[in-house]
Amino acid sequence: MTRKPALVDRRAADLAKIDVEIERLSKQLAGKKSAIDADKRLHALDQNADLQKRLGAEANKIGELIENLRDKRFKAEIGEAAEIPAPKPSTPPTEPTQRRAWDLQPAQEPEYPAVARTAANHKTFSDAFDRLSAFCVYRRALALKAAGCHPDDRVPLDLAAAIAAQSQASFIWLAHRCQAMETRLAEIENRPAAEHRANTKPLQRSVTKVLKHDATGRIAEFEKVDGEAEQIDVWQRLEQVEKQLSQVQGGGIRYAGVWSQDKKYTPGEFVTHGGAMWAAKVQSTGVKPGEGGLCWQLAVKAGRDAR
Repeated sequence: MTRKPALVDRRAADLAKIDVEIERLSKQLAGKKSAIDADKRLHALDQNADLQKRLGAEANKIGELIENLRDKRFKAEIGEAAEIPAPKPSTPPTEPTQRRAWDLQPAQEPEYPAVARTAANHKTFSDAFDRLSAFCVYRRALALKAAGCHPDDRVPLDLAAAIAAQSQASFIWLAHRCQAMETRLAEIENRPAAEHRANTKPLQRSVTKVLKHDATGRIAEFEKVDGEAEQIDVWQRLEQVEKQLSQVQGGGIRYAGVWSQDKKYTPGEFVTHGGAMWAAKVQSTGVKPGEGGLCWQLAVKAGRDAR
């Protein structure tokens, strides 16, 4: 006896298959949402934001699959189980990408205003800063153009944020540095003048004082004095004044007699030697008149026969 083939309702089979798949995906979707809700019920410090984000993305994908199956089931109910692929839209021919040209405005680097900053000249500094900004933009754009970049090229937001953050950090750092320098300068300017002089090391210099010449008029003995420049100058001026005063108070020519080898002569004294009169220019002992050009000066020339 020949068995007749069983009649199968194709539409019912397709619907049953779709229902099974929808049920399976619905259970998965419920599990994802349950896991997200469980993590959200935890304390804020214990929640896992990355886990919630991943489970949320998976739940959205499963939801899209369920919606597609329900749409497929509806089409099967109305006799359109076989999906007819929609015609692909015709793609227009690709045109060459139009790129904008660089619009570069040449700019010169300005000089920083070398004047004290006040409220009256604020515009001078603000205008100089604007010119400096334009110069920096021009130089940066010129470098990008040389590297083959175009003004309409796009960059990731994280890169743009990093560049802007570095510029802001540099500005804040320089502002703090400037404030620290201004504070130190104000402390120095407000320091009392007496305290400043007390902490200042006095200017030092050395002075050589000639004490004695030899028989040829060369320096035979000298003294080196160290101290503050102002005090040394005063000392020298006082010594010069005292010498001049002593000569004036001497009352004319001070004759010391005939020159002697062992006698000490001081400036302003006159002696006779070789029939001539000599005036002592510096203090000396044992320097014969006429031989020590720096010690003696001829006052009266000798006559005939040394008379």
